[in-house]
Formats: sequence, C-alpha cells, structure tokens
Amino acid sequence: MKRNNFRRKLYDFLNEKWFNLILYSVLAVVAVILIVFFGTSGDDFIKTFIKDVFSVFFAALVATIFLLLKRWLQSSLEDSLKTTNDHHAIIRKYHGYQGIAADETPFRTTKFDKEGKYLRIFCVPAKRRKAKPTIKDKCSKEAARENAAIYSYKNGEKPFVTLPSVAVFINSGFDASLSFNDDPVSQEKMDDNIIANAPFLIGAHNFSKISNNKTIRLDGADYDEKSNVLNLSTSRTSYYHMLISNRCMDYEFNNGITLRNMFEYGSTVSPLEKSKLSNQIGINGLIFSSDGWVLIEKRGRNKSTWKNEFGQPLSLSMKESKLEINKTSSKIEPGEESAENAIRNIISDSIERGYGLEMDKDYSFDLKHNFLGVVRDLLEGGKPNLYFSIVVNLEAKKLRQRLNEYGGRNVIAKANTEFSSFEKEKGEKPDTSMSYEKYSSSFFLAKWSSLSIDYYYRMAFSHLSGNDKPMKIQFGKRDKDKTKEETKKKEKPSCGKKLKLLKSRCRILHLRKPRACGEGLLTCIALAEAVGGADRIKEFEGLGEKENADG
Repeated sequence: MKRNNFRRKLYDFLNEKWFNLILYSVLAVVAVILIVFFGTSGDDFIKTFIKDVFSVFFAALVATIFLLLKRWLQSSLEDSLKTTNDHHAIIRKYHGYQGIAADETPFRTTKFDKEGKYLRIFCVPAKRRKAKPTIKDKCSKEAARENAAIYSYKNGEKPFVTLPSVAVFINSGFDASLSFNDDPVSQEKMDDNIIANAPFLIGAHNFSKISNNKTIRLDGADYDEKSNVLNLSTSRTSYYHMLISNRCMDYEFNNGITLRNMFEYGSTVSPLEKSKLSNQIGINGLIFSSDGWVLIEKRGRNKSTWKNEFGQPLSLSMKESKLEINKTSSKIEPGEESAENAIRNIISDSIERGYGLEMDKDYSFDLKHNFLGVVRDLLEGGKPNLYFSIVVNLEAKKLRQRLNEYGGRNVIAKANTEFSSFEKEKGEKPDTSMSYEKYSSSFFLAKWSSLSIDYYYRMAFSHLSGNDKPMKIQFGKRDKDKTKEETKKKEKPSCGKKLKLLKSRCRILHLRKPRACGEGLLTCIALAEAVGGADRIKEFEGLGEKENADG
C-alpha cells in the first residue's frame, strides 16, 4: 500500500499545473544565464545573435526532454493507480473464495461453480526465491494466509501461485456449448456515484488510446448438465462505462474514495446479477503452433491496461458490431448455432486483422473444442471474460515467418504513400488492414513447456537457451526474399515515414529482466493447465478438425 501511495503522489505531482510552470520558469532562467554567459560584449552582432539563439534552442531542447520524461513516468504509473498491481493483497481481501487444493485436479468433476474458485498456476520457476512477507502483524489471519502462500510456492511438492481470478466455468471435457439469452434493448444503469464522478474516473486513462463502442454485458450464467450447455444472460453496456467502473477499481477520487471500497468491499465480489459495474465481456485467448509453442505479446505503452507487460495474443472486448447477429434486432439469437456463429465471427475477424491468419485455412474453430471457460477478474471488480485456445496448423518457425511477412507488408504499405514498382509489376496490393496499434507491441513465440511464473506473477526467459530459446517476431521487418534490385526500385519514403519505419524495425524484446504478466495471460495459462495443457488442447483441436471433415 505504501508503494501505491507513493506512486499516486508522484503521479499527482507530475500532473500539477504549477509543476509545469516551475519547470518552464527554471528553464527560462537557464536560457537567460546561457545568453549572459555566451553573449559576451563585442561588436560582432552576428556572432552574439547566433550564441543567443543557441542558448534559447538548448533550453527548449532540455524542456522537451524533461516533458518527454514526465510523460513516460506518468504513463508507467497509470496502470498501478487504476487497478492495484498487488495481486496477493486482492487474494487476501477476497478470502471468502475457496482455493483449489494443491493435489486436486481442477474442475475435473465440477466444472461449473457460480460462486467461483480461485485459479492457480503450477508452472513456477525451478529456482524459487523465498518471497518477503508484507504483513506487519505476524499474528493476524492475513499474515497466516500469506505465509501459507509463500510456503506452497517455495516448498510445496507441487508448487503453485494463486491468481486473483475465480473460475465460473471450465470446459475441462472440451464438450460444452454456449447459448445466449440476449436482451439488446436493456442497458445497465450505472450507479449515480459513478456517473457523478465520471470526469475524474475517465481521467485515470489519460495515457491510453481508447474509443467508445457498444459492448455485451454479462448479467448471469447457468449450466445445464443434461444438455451440457452454458447459458449466458446478456444485455448491453459501453466501453466507456467499463473504463469508469471495472477498469479503475482502485483509482482514488474525492479524498481517497475508490470504487472498490464503495461497491466491492466484502470478502467476495458481488454476483453478476447484483453487480453495479459495467461487467463488459472480454474475449481472451492463446494461439499455439502445431509443435507446442505459444504466441506472447509484450504490450505497448498506449494500451488501456497492462502497459509494457506480457499479455495474451487474443485480447478484445465483445463488441456488438463484430458479432454475427440479427441486424434488424441487434440480438444474439438463442441456441448453440447462433452462439457458435457470433463467437466465430468476432474471433476470426480479430485474428485475421491482427496476424493475417485465416479461419478454416490456417486453423480450425469449433466452439466445443476451442472454448476454455468463463472467469471473473477480481482485480477489475469481477469483470467476466471468455477464454479460448487456437492451434494453428503451422510449426513455430513457419508461423514466425508468416507473422513477420504479414507485419512487414503492412509496415511498408503504411510507410509509403504509393506501393513499390515491384509490387505494381506483380499486381499485388499489400494488406493494410492490420491495426497500427500492433506495432506498439512486440511479439515472440515461446515453448509452452518453458513458461514459468514467479511469486510476483512475472515471467522471464534469461534462463533459456538452445532449442528452448523464444523466437522474436518483428512486425516491422521487411521480407528477406526481396532482392537488392527490387529494393532499389522501391520509392523512397519521406523522412517522417522513414523514422516511423525505423522505430518499427527497432522494436525488440528485452527478455533478461523478469516482466510482469497481465491478468489475462495468467488466466489463459492457468486454464490451459486446468484442461490438461498444450498437448491435450492440440488433441481436441485435431478432434474438431476430424469431426468437421466427417460432417
């Protein structure tokens, strides 16, 4: 808590108007001193004028550097102020949720639990350092829970770390279907306290690139064991409503008040039916190669959450506009087929735009075999997310090549107003559908069996080498099969476009230092473990292909 308070004070200090005033005043004084120092007396007016201009320019340069540093610091601090980055504190707070025993196979017998159970990750580092206790009162229940968590991580026969996420449903048998009970007319009425403080809450996202959309809200979930169908009751919300509720649960406004201590102050978060938050459905998922490697993203600094941290490649909100729904009523029709079409459409669109991979060509999709489960994220006040797994019919090296080629084509197309003469001769038009935000992130393929999470939910690859070393993916890299003659024919872009292209080409991952993982990635990994790991996912992906072919 002390660390979060310091971050909040530093963020507010940098954001104060008088801070900018003092900064500019100091720099103005520096400029005057430089003018006096360099602008010595003399009759040479031109030399004196040049020295004066240089002094002002130098002061302006220093000011620009300070402002860029200030913006970088504020951007780095933003996420930890919106939602706490102390996962263990959230787990201790919501102690009403029961964890899964270390020797228990998660959700093999009971895969639906409306109240939820904590998820756990069992792939922890081989060398585990003992974490430092944070609770001062050694005799308190909180201290006992913390010591138990540290012991299970350090000394347990099957060591694990607990996530601040509770699983509502896990498709452990790869046999469950979805069905929606959708009400497109109803839209959640935000609490008056949230609406009244909306200007302060939206200010928590100053350094995030956001745009508003109508999205799907989860109002409840029920499971029919006989038909093996998970029924989701849904209505409508908006992305902005999610930003000012779920995504800034710990942002302090009005003398330290937070949404968490207003609405989710108990030992468990409110049931979906009673929650006063937006509860927009998120869609998260992992993309595997056919030989057991997984695609991981190092997120950019302009993301609305988990800035500069490791994340899952499939991460999007459930937008109404992206669903395969009745265009007249804007409704997701009930039934398994309608749910299948809606999910297929939104996932295929995201993967094709983001990575250039086509459904039914590069990978198969069958909801029963790709759906992992429904989990509520306690960091975001119990926000519900649907989780999926995708297995591409390419080995890791070929998948990396495909991603590099797709990203390279898009970068070149965006860096030049006209296509190169080589592309004109071939009659090809580079695909420019890829979102430019992808270039603010970095990607790599990592061997599933090499993934490890430490007690502080960080991942690192400095211990890997040889065949286990992760493969870097540079979306700004030009295809290597272009000859020098073809490259010469390419029209030269302007200086500004060259700079953008250079920035794209220079983005690489720094893997030596442990880096925090977003909650979405952690949950993806935990769910993949809960259903049996990468090998079992591939097994059922193959079953899906076979059934589709037989059908």
